[in-house]
Amino acid sequence: MDVLPELAELSRTIDPVLLGRRIRAARVAAGLTQGQLASPEASTAYLSRIESGERRPDLRLIVAFAAKVDVTLEQLLLGLSRDRYAELRIRLDHAAWEIQHGDAATALGMLDEAGQALDDSTGSEVAAKIRYLTALAEHARGDLAKAIAGLEVIVDGDVTARRWLDAAVALTGLYVEAGDAARAVELGEKALAVLEDDDVVQGHHALGLATSLALAHRARGDQARAVATCRRVSPIADDAGIALASVYYRASAAALEKKNVNLAAAYASSARRVSEAADQQITAARYHATTGHLLLAAERPDLPTARASLETATRMLTTAGADRNEAAAVRFSLARALLLDAELDTALALLDPDEELDPVPSATRHLLIGEIRLRTQQNDAAHAAITRAADALQAAGDPAGTAQLWFELGSMLEELGDSDASRDAYRHAATATGLAPFHHLPTGPVGPTGPRAPA
Repeated sequence: MDVLPELAELSRTIDPVLLGRRIRAARVAAGLTQGQLASPEASTAYLSRIESGERRPDLRLIVAFAAKVDVTLEQLLLGLSRDRYAELRIRLDHAAWEIQHGDAATALGMLDEAGQALDDSTGSEVAAKIRYLTALAEHARGDLAKAIAGLEVIVDGDVTARRWLDAAVALTGLYVEAGDAARAVELGEKALAVLEDDDVVQGHHALGLATSLALAHRARGDQARAVATCRRVSPIADDAGIALASVYYRASAAALEKKNVNLAAAYASSARRVSEAADQQITAARYHATTGHLLLAAERPDLPTARASLETATRMLTTAGADRNEAAAVRFSLARALLLDAELDTALALLDPDEELDPVPSATRHLLIGEIRLRTQQNDAAHAAITRAADALQAAGDPAGTAQLWFELGSMLEELGDSDASRDAYRHAATATGLAPFHHLPTGPVGPTGPRAPA
């Protein structure tokens, strides 16, 4: 029997009432009585109990029923024709692509349509994938709360539940993003333990968990445990990129529009494999970057190992076609490591002052250029670079992530003797941390309704 694994699994878990209703509908549509559908393996009485939902037949019997009433296995288990089921799976591949490389709103529309097509087959692998992808699409659209809630529905089940591991990896990262380090550690440790028990600590699940878990430990002030977490896994690099996956994805979409489902499925499968390889490479790169950042931030920085990690991360992000701002941020960390190692010219070569970047990475770059110019006593050039950094930070506003940059900027301006600009930078740093000046109350006794003057 050549049956898709997800259909074989669904045959063991499908609601027997739903399956019985579909078998009865298919039998009636075929013009057969229960006696005519019955067989030595399934008597009329047993078939009656199946159709009433009192018994769930095994896969072999479901396949036999499907053949006798002239429907596909997919129609009995999912309520869909074989071609419609194949198309639905391709649509999910397309939705996953839109989440990662396209438009999240388009992905949500695709997923909603797919969910409606499944109707009441909520226990299938496809339904689980829809729930998982919907949560990722909500995150890509910027709704962190909805994404977390959607993933929690999956993760709250047993570790054997469909999509549990994927959801656990994603949710650990979202907890870190939401500032909930405690829940990130609790879930991340549980999921990483599952991978360690199965000796699967080299793949992208383990690397993603280690990255998020290390950041959660660091957020809780446990630098040693953060570094130890990174060392619990073993990354494997991959040279795949996004460009080839894009070609396959577009070809799959075109074939599907022409109703060539089989060709579209082949292209979509290739796109998925190449895209997954690139995503795994980016995940591995983030692991190396996190390791490098942690070693660089240690009380006694391990510069050689930090440099090696950041060099690997920079190379992998570049070859994988990662977001330019993410790749630039890691490259600038490498430049900082080189700066600490007194390799100023090599560090400067990594800092293209005219590269188009978002405000925060742009400010980081100009601050590093300014620091290098200060060390080489090129004060005018240093001031110009620091001014460009201030302009970039002004464009970013005062989000929490900019406090350290404003503080460094203020320190360098102070070193250059620009007191007014330095004080302004320190004020921005304070604002970005959420600090505000304390307004003193008038002196004197305080009554139940506020301050009052002495008698």
